[in-house]
Amino acid sequence: MNSQSKAEFLELNFSAIRLAQHGALIREDNKYTLDMKALLENNHEAQDYFLQHPEEVREHLCRSLEVFTNSKEIERFKIINFSYLHPISVLRVDHIEKLVKVQGMISKTTKVIALTILKKWECPSCGTVITVQGPKEPTKCSCGRKGGFKAFFTKFADIQEIELEELQDNLEDKQPQKIRVRFMYELCDKNISGLLQPGNKIEVIGIVEKIQVFKTKQKDEEEIFEYRVNAYDMNSLEEKYNDTYISEEDEKLIREIAYNKPLEQLANSLAPSIQGHTEIKKAIVLQMASGVKRLKGDGSVVRARSHILICGDPGTGKSHMAKCTKERMPKSYYVSGDSSTKAGLVAMTGKDELLNQWCVKAGALSKANDSILVIDEADKLSDEDRAGLHTPMESGEILVDKADIHTRLKADCSILAIANPKEGMFDLEDPNKTITKQIDLPPALLSRFDLIFVMTDEIDEANDSSIVDAIYLGSKQESIISIELFRKYITYVRKHHPKRREELITNIKAFYNKVRGQSIAIGTKMKGMPITPRHIEGILRLAEANAKIRLSEYVEEEDLKVAQDLFFNSLLKLGMDEKTGLFDFARIGPGRTLNKRTKCKVILEVIKSHEEKYGKFVPAELVKSGSIEHGVDISEYDELISELKKAGELFEPRNNQLQRI
Repeated sequence: MNSQSKAEFLELNFSAIRLAQHGALIREDNKYTLDMKALLENNHEAQDYFLQHPEEVREHLCRSLEVFTNSKEIERFKIINFSYLHPISVLRVDHIEKLVKVQGMISKTTKVIALTILKKWECPSCGTVITVQGPKEPTKCSCGRKGGFKAFFTKFADIQEIELEELQDNLEDKQPQKIRVRFMYELCDKNISGLLQPGNKIEVIGIVEKIQVFKTKQKDEEEIFEYRVNAYDMNSLEEKYNDTYISEEDEKLIREIAYNKPLEQLANSLAPSIQGHTEIKKAIVLQMASGVKRLKGDGSVVRARSHILICGDPGTGKSHMAKCTKERMPKSYYVSGDSSTKAGLVAMTGKDELLNQWCVKAGALSKANDSILVIDEADKLSDEDRAGLHTPMESGEILVDKADIHTRLKADCSILAIANPKEGMFDLEDPNKTITKQIDLPPALLSRFDLIFVMTDEIDEANDSSIVDAIYLGSKQESIISIELFRKYITYVRKHHPKRREELITNIKAFYNKVRGQSIAIGTKMKGMPITPRHIEGILRLAEANAKIRLSEYVEEEDLKVAQDLFFNSLLKLGMDEKTGLFDFARIGPGRTLNKRTKCKVILEVIKSHEEKYGKFVPAELVKSGSIEHGVDISEYDELISELKKAGELFEPRNNQLQRI
């Protein structure tokens, strides 16, 4: 196609008037949209030409729009119904200067900066105006002059660049590929630029171009390039779960499951090779479905996310269960605590190698936004890494204040954490060894989990035989829901928002009062640390999730019953003080347990009883012997003395003497 016929072809097929006549060009609020579907229906050859020569078509259509609308400098038009999706990993040399659509998650962003796109120079000798694309000075004028030209006009454009990473669901266990994307002109305005935050999912339509990775002065050095997409248009991919890929047949299967004990079916299908632990599997399924986000009267938000911690003996299948969760939960993310840092979990800042500007790079919490972040080996995280989890777990946000960057990133995800006991195996028989002591996680972090489960390697002949059968014979259950249908089921139910019935408040009040009442010893003033409103919110989230699983319009009593049973089998079970029979939540969180408080009180009373004879300074040997006589175990005496000193209730002014404060 020669230059004349090319110009005629462009005018015939891509003039603003012609496209508007065929319904392919739509005007709305002085903005223009090119409908690729209408273009294809009207002229297949024109659409093919646009895909192969997008920059020519863009320039021609923009100039045509300027004449058609009597406007100046139209650089962009929106594109809709563009169906040619290209995975980032398939972009090759053949795609350079072609129009593509890519989808992914933003892993890094730069700030908006100005770029010189055009300069006009005047020749001092003849007065000729030379227009040059970019900032470089022209080398020669038509009159023969070389250099010394005077710049008198510069045209700038706002630009912002991001790094786009392939979506987790499309990877199939492969390394995620990334590509740079450049936004210019109107795509840098505050409405669009505000969406370009690390962790957000977007789709981009643009031209593939090459950019040099590095430059050297050596003549024989190789020229190496990487790909970049110069964006024409951008659309946000809502992280709300939709049913675009769920067929009528899928919906029929989903409803069949929903009407026949769905929680049991899904739990049995979560990690079918792991025998037992049904309560834990049910809790994870409800975590996948999530509760309903609600606004309080003061404007604050009650989170819909549930956080679960699973601690277990080696070989009980914790990691396998975590990986099965990752496979079945759409948009989820998996990390291991022994190879993750705070920057990898939360966010990091660094210099962008191309623009030399500070930028933010998203961590795993943002990448798992609106899904589940699975943290295996959570006990291997450093103290600094754990501290980075506190705010996101409660508020669903990450605050970045470093390198002159002050921003908030979305981290509205549930956390499924897997941990091991400090000593290799759990000791649940010794009442003095609380969960807090046996798990290498701080109490402040433990308190943020809605449910905490312990997986112990118990000796049970029947269960052990079934495990051997499953391993040796490879037996399969016929009722197992496939991974694909499981994912579709979760996707389908998450868009439901069951309502709460007012009459259920009586049930909730009775449960709350009952459990809090069981933290007080009858006939005494001693009490353990009771459950709090935070725990009630966690139970309601689980009840709402169960209603979603059933595709119910309302949260019913059966949903509350499921949530309460899970609560009893996790936190309440671990919070039971076997010596007193009371619920004492200090056993799984911060604070001193009821058992310890009782024994500390005994020690202080023994010191007080000797003060009349010895004064303020009581011999330590007398305190020790007197405390043991009143029921304090000799094995825990030194630890109790140490805790009283740390709490400022006891002082050792001299060797072998103790004083009450």
